[in-house]
Amino acid sequence: MTKLDAQFLLAHTNLTSGQVHLFSEVDSTMTVAERADLIGTHLIAADRMTAGRGQRGHSFTAPATGVYVTIVVPVQDQLLHQPGLLTMGVAATTHQVLQQILQVETELKWVNDLYRHGQKAGGILVELKNNARNEPESFLIGIGLNLAPHRSLATVQATALSATTDRKNELVVALYQQVIKFVQHPDVQSVQTVYNQHLLWHNQLVQVHVQEQLEQGLLQGLDQQLRLELVDQTGKLHHLTAMEATQLRPVR
Repeated sequence: MTKLDAQFLLAHTNLTSGQVHLFSEVDSTMTVAERADLIGTHLIAADRMTAGRGQRGHSFTAPATGVYVTIVVPVQDQLLHQPGLLTMGVAATTHQVLQQILQVETELKWVNDLYRHGQKAGGILVELKNNARNEPESFLIGIGLNLAPHRSLATVQATALSATTDRKNELVVALYQQVIKFVQHPDVQSVQTVYNQHLLWHNQLVQVHVQEQLEQGLLQGLDQQLRLELVDQTGKLHHLTAMEATQLRPVR
């Protein structure tokens, strides 16, 4: 099983040894980033995690067959003032990296999950870290991917992206490079385009609770504000919240 290679990562990221933090096992790369006093840009990665962190406090299975990365970057004003853009941008970027490195097509479940063949294959978690003066200092960008098969994936209805872990280090490098590129030049239009081309259940009949009422309708895609649109059976347009979107289900 392929392990993280410090020399490979240093050679291909232009980071120093003080900016790359690798672990064979850790509770969570996000927790490491949260606890540590890290100024500037850093790459944290682990072969295995014992307490992976997801959205809304959810935990996830993190065996040694996955890719677990947290990228720490200084705050950027546009991303600070457009909540959700960074999360969606990293998800779209990750989708493109998987195409490039693994030649694998994934679908994007708004706002932060990647699916393959209808099962979850990865997720994004973005958090804001403040300094001692309680001012925004860094974005913590977490990426977790099910790279190769593991028996635990079936228990959570998840799937793998590849048959092996052979390209783990290439993936980590490409994720780092492309995430940094997006942070430096965030592009709302490109995010909208990627999501609308690869949106899970796009133009399919779905159901969701909207303001505590069960609605069925067609999932339209993302508008220019990156809001998810649903047209119900009466023709009414709904803009779903991130919480509502977590309850989306296809109508079989």
